Amino acid sequence: MRIAQYLELSWRRQGLDMSIEELNHGDLPRWLEAMDSLPDTAPTYVSFGNTVTIGDGQEIDDHDVFDRCIQTLVPWRKGPFRLFGRAINSEWRSDLKWDRVRPHIDLRGCSVLDVGCGNGYYGWRMLEAGASSFTGIDSTLLFVLQHALFAQYIDEQQAILPLRLNEFRAQRRYDV
Repeated sequence: MRIAQYLELSWRRQGLDMSIEELNHGDLPRWLEAMDSLPDTAPTYVSFGNTVTIGDGQEIDDHDVFDRCIQTLVPWRKGPFRLFGRAINSEWRSDLKWDRVRPHIDLRGCSVLDVGCGNGYYGWRMLEAGASSFTGIDSTLLFVLQHALFAQYIDEQQAILPLRLNEFRAQRRYDV
């Protein structure tokens, strides 16, 4: 499945009927091309721990294609991330902030809406903490695509919607 199709499907699951063609960003074709160049593979390892990790480096043959894609999607603000053995150099150590917040919230069984979620790093961590679902909204298209880079490889009912808060129409109730 091409990344544009994946994004549209994940948005529809969240009640947003939007086509990728509706998004107006000069870098979008370059980003989509880089993501479409990645192999279609199923990771044997997934972790939403301190370093959100999808796959192992031994599962892919062409590491350069992942490096090029990751580099095309810079800057990476939140992190750390690792994709099929490739560490992503993020600007922020979001795991340190999460470690301070985590003991004070109980997310077990909660549906979470994160407004201004960036690339979804905290969404993965909330799922690890027991949240039943995660929906993010962020108007920065680059962050939406960074999230999709990881999400396309796993079957999680989550998405980041490319919206501003005033454009968001909740299709369901959220606990947090």
